[in-house]
Amino acid sequence: MGADQVAVIRPLVAEVEDGHAERPGADYCARFDVPGRDATWAEVVHDAVNFAYPFADDPIERLRRLHIAVLPGVSLLTWQPGLYATVSFPDRPPSREVARFVDAILGILLGCGEDYPLDAEIVRLDNGG
Repeated sequence: MGADQVAVIRPLVAEVEDGHAERPGADYCARFDVPGRDATWAEVVHDAVNFAYPFADDPIERLRRLHIAVLPGVSLLTWQPGLYATVSFPDRPPSREVARFVDAILGILLGCGEDYPLDAEIVRLDNGG
């Protein structure tokens, strides 16, 4: 999909990995939003990807139908039809693979195409010090 988007996504995914490795009790989230589009977002934590899911059918089946490369060992953790889906993976894939997966979710699944604007940030989810 979009090389520019993967170049934005990958460093933040790596930062989430690094933050978890350095401080396992601390949880960091990389959040990606497409400005100007409602419900077009994805979030990455150290062992899962959460994303907008405006559909009623099974998320994993839809990803496969769209030929989106599902990460190795991925499983559906939870989902609310029409709102969101969360997938987890037992063995952390490389940040490049996670970034490509997020790009495919935004570009293909959520219909942003190959060249879309992207806002990205790291959010600390815990209250620890």
